[in-house]
Amino acid sequence: MNMPYNRPGNMMGRILYMVLFISALVLNACGEHGVAVDDEEDVTDPNLYWTSSWDRFDIIALEGDSPINPNIKAVIDTQGDVHIFYYAEGDLYQGNQMRYQIHHLVWNSETDVLIGEEEILDTQPPNPYDSEDSGLNNCLVLSVGMTSYGSPVVAYQGGDIPQAEDGTICNFIYQGDLMVNIPIGGAWSEYLGIQGDASSKNPYFTDGYIGNFASIALDSRDVIHMCSQHYFEYCDWTSSHYPDLMYVRQSMNQLGHYSTSMEERVDEYNIYGAGGGMQSAMGYYCEITLDPSDNPMIFYVGTPIEDGVGEDRRTLRRAVKNGGVWVPEIIEVLDDWRVEWISPAVSIDGTVGVAYYLEDETGINDHPDHLRYAQLQNDGSWRIDVVDNTSNCGKYCSLAFDGNGYPAIGYQDIEARTASYRKNNDLLFARFDGTNWQTETVATAGNVGQHNSLWFDEEGIAYICTYDLNAQQIAVFRERAN
Repeated sequence: MNMPYNRPGNMMGRILYMVLFISALVLNACGEHGVAVDDEEDVTDPNLYWTSSWDRFDIIALEGDSPINPNIKAVIDTQGDVHIFYYAEGDLYQGNQMRYQIHHLVWNSETDVLIGEEEILDTQPPNPYDSEDSGLNNCLVLSVGMTSYGSPVVAYQGGDIPQAEDGTICNFIYQGDLMVNIPIGGAWSEYLGIQGDASSKNPYFTDGYIGNFASIALDSRDVIHMCSQHYFEYCDWTSSHYPDLMYVRQSMNQLGHYSTSMEERVDEYNIYGAGGGMQSAMGYYCEITLDPSDNPMIFYVGTPIEDGVGEDRRTLRRAVKNGGVWVPEIIEVLDDWRVEWISPAVSIDGTVGVAYYLEDETGINDHPDHLRYAQLQNDGSWRIDVVDNTSNCGKYCSLAFDGNGYPAIGYQDIEARTASYRKNNDLLFARFDGTNWQTETVATAGNVGQHNSLWFDEEGIAYICTYDLNAQQIAVFRERAN
């Protein structure tokens, strides 16, 4: 192409030409996204986006327009593939929109493609007395684990409707058991995880209401450890004696052979017969994890009242087994604070930590809604860090330890501190460097940062599976290697 460079009137055309020429060189050398690629490599993947120092991969857009809670969870199998589970709208029943199904898909992080077809788990219908009913009727909880041979295990609130010993139905809206589901022989199979025997406090109720909050973890022998909050049965006149925190462990051979004798009360105040409006408020936001020796520990929120005597103080708690007995301890007293999210983790070397999101109930604290992290010290005490209080942030926090044994957290920045009307809804990442917490913004476009799952691959690269509410899109962000 010939360009008359010596004519001042063509200066703008000259500049435009140079821009186009340089751009063509860059595209030919580096590919469409400015990253060096082979000539034959396809770099036109529409699911790939770039955000700051992280790469974004859009996994799947959720269908439907009902404002349900997808409760997205991600877990990694032995091959490094990412298993993603979420709730979506199920089949309608008599016009009832409160019917959900659990979906499962697998994403390969190396090829950035989905493996196989998306699955829908088989679950017991909300109303077992109606053969035409279908789908779950609640999506309050979803927890996932992975066996040593790479098979996922899923837990959720389902099963039977809470009922009394004589068959009286206490509530037709909610299912009242914690269920576990595992693929066997190519098909998903559902089993009772925790039933919730209430007979010790009221013999009339032997099938309680379980699953408002629940969590599972699998040990090295593929034993399923599970915890859940045991709430009242809706028609139980002793409902003031709940909720309690319950624990059950089941081996693979025990699935399908449930007995209420498996149930252990982790933290409760058995105030049956004491009278008054007392409540044993235990087990909120419970999360279970295992130490390197497969010993379970449960993190949760509780407000103990002993026979109506003493101060009502909400506390962040951990319970561990000592000599076969559950022993609760207080991590932090939460006067004026309300926990809205908990994420514990244990490093390979046994470091125990928990991230949690606090909301200010008074509006007068120096740093309102924010993200904290507590780590167990050698002397048995807990060191508590304020990770980020620069804005109202910390919800949907997910904790993991990196290859150096340092904690890292993925979480959502909800809104500016001084202008609560301005919503940020950004995805943030914080990592402890041995001295201080370093934070960075991962993504700002849309309403991103809900239902986060953070993990590190074998090379120490961080991944965050998250949800973009505006686009109804499940996405994975991958940290770029230095």
